[in-house]
Amino acid sequence: FNLYGALELFKQAKTPEDFEKAINSSDNEINNLDLDADGKVDYVKVIDKTKDNLHLLVLQVAVSKDELQDIAVIEIEKTSSDNLSCNDFLL
Repeated sequence: FNLYGALELFKQAKTPEDFEKAINSSDNEINNLDLDADGKVDYVKVIDKTKDNLHLLVLQVAVSKDELQDIAVIEIEKTSSDNLSCNDFLL
């Protein structure tokens, strides 16, 4: 998984849904995860958690029918009317 590439796609995306679609597109060569070892690239779901001025975008893969694995978290905070702060955390 190319976290830096994912962050570049995040900057271009208008919505979390657009971001999810972009990181899962094979054309972008961002996602190569196979956490369930089935020989196929796993789909990365983007979950947007919001509280006040803080957004957490959790990137998550279903490892099995009953188990989810968080692979990264992107933290976005609106610090003023014109300024956003973004941090990324690889899990």
